[in-house]
Amino acid sequence: MVFLFHIFTKNNMRKKIKFLLIWVIISEAAFSQQLPIAYRYANTDLFKNESVVFTENYHPPIKLPAGTKLFTPSIQDIIQSEQILIEQYNILMKKEGWQEQKNIKRKYYKYKRQYIGFLDSKGDKKIIVNLLNFKRCKKPDANYPNWDSEYLVGFGSYYEKNTRRYVINLDSRMISLNTFD
Repeated sequence: MVFLFHIFTKNNMRKKIKFLLIWVIISEAAFSQQLPIAYRYANTDLFKNESVVFTENYHPPIKLPAGTKLFTPSIQDIIQSEQILIEQYNILMKKEGWQEQKNIKRKYYKYKRQYIGFLDSKGDKKIIVNLLNFKRCKKPDANYPNWDSEYLVGFGSYYEKNTRRYVINLDSRMISLNTFD
């Protein structure tokens, strides 16, 4: 603070202007940096298309339960969530009274994915997997605008037929349908 006082009490105008310019440039650089909200991920062993993993800096347009905290899923978290989806899918479908599938990996292989990670109030790590079917889509940009930078939530028959959302608990290795319990 003494340094600032000293610069501004001198009558040397060049030093004052130079100092102010440097300060403005440094301040602008420091405050204009945006934190990343997502990164792309592809793993052809698990799925054909690319996916998007949202970071803890992203604020999804869905209401998460009270006491949850977002986190950035690691590659290992994504691989584990995909493995749990494959292993637990038919158990969930049977419990819900829906038809089981012979090959889950094949069924969802061509879907694009979005992932959001959060810790629930008990501290369990959970991943929301949003599966997007671009195959049936004649104009994917119209139906899935900004899918790689915004978490998609859609309503109506198109979205009901072409999107699937699962919540996967990495700690208990359980899967649920779009519920956060």
